Amino acid sequence: MAWHPLTGELFSSEHGPSGENGWYAHDEINIIRPGGNYGWPHVIGVPHRPGYVDPVISTGDETWAPSGICFYTGDRYEGYRNTLFVACLRGKQLRAISLKPPAYDSVESSTALFDGSLGRIRDVAQSPDGYLYLCTSNRDGRGDPVQGDDVIVKALELPG
Repeated sequence: MAWHPLTGELFSSEHGPSGENGWYAHDEINIIRPGGNYGWPHVIGVPHRPGYVDPVISTGDETWAPSGICFYTGDRYEGYRNTLFVACLRGKQLRAISLKPPAYDSVESSTALFDGSLGRIRDVAQSPDGYLYLCTSNRDGRGDPVQGDDVIVKALELPG
């Protein structure tokens, strides 16, 4: 979970189904609303159904397996201020998601960073000096560990 730096709203990542009810994928990023019903386990994706809160992002048939998220508030990486970063296990990437102002409740752009180069990314955090740190999760039986895994990586720059 992460608080949006401009709106103060709470965002969460939701790992979609892994075979429950015959469903897969449909990972989500949601804005948490008091009393909001996000549908699990009866509704996935963007159903536009009365009584349910639609996600800001749904991956559809693609699986990211999101885990940790953070909004970037530093100045180390040009053009990324207020970007939502999403650590993705299955996607083996860090997603950089820019949200559309003024409500910041829809996607302007979504870019994959470190696409496969680090393996499964479990979490992302910003340090007080503005660097992003990522931790990998390749030794949990689902990844492809290499010598020296799992690690915490300081992102000196962002690719691409």
